[in-house]
Amino acid sequence: MTLEEARKLTDLFTAKASDLTSQLAFAGIAVVWIFKTGTSLPPTLRWPLWLFVLCLFFHYLQYILAGFLWDYFTTDQEKKYGSDKDTKIADSPNWINLPHSICYILKIFSLFLGYAMLLYGIGSAFLN
Repeated sequence: MTLEEARKLTDLFTAKASDLTSQLAFAGIAVVWIFKTGTSLPPTLRWPLWLFVLCLFFHYLQYILAGFLWDYFTTDQEKKYGSDKDTKIADSPNWINLPHSICYILKIFSLFLGYAMLLYGIGSAFLN
């Protein structure tokens, strides 16, 4: 396996995980909505709801940060080396992927924690 093949697999799996994360966050919000009583939300479901919304915020922030940082980098490289699409540019700095990688981890963590708390909240409602 080449490094390029490994990178393609990484990109494939992280993209798929990202898509599923947002879909599962919306599904979690829908489940919370189903269990609301009248106009109020049971206290055990408030945290899961906030965590699902936080997950979607990190999902959005991940792509916003990546877009801004990569646009900044490519604009800087165009100024230095020209805008010909085949121009060889400098390697990207190591830190450029760090902000959106952190958002990626945080959105997955908030989704996981949200579902754990949702299952606890639903389970405690049915067991009482």
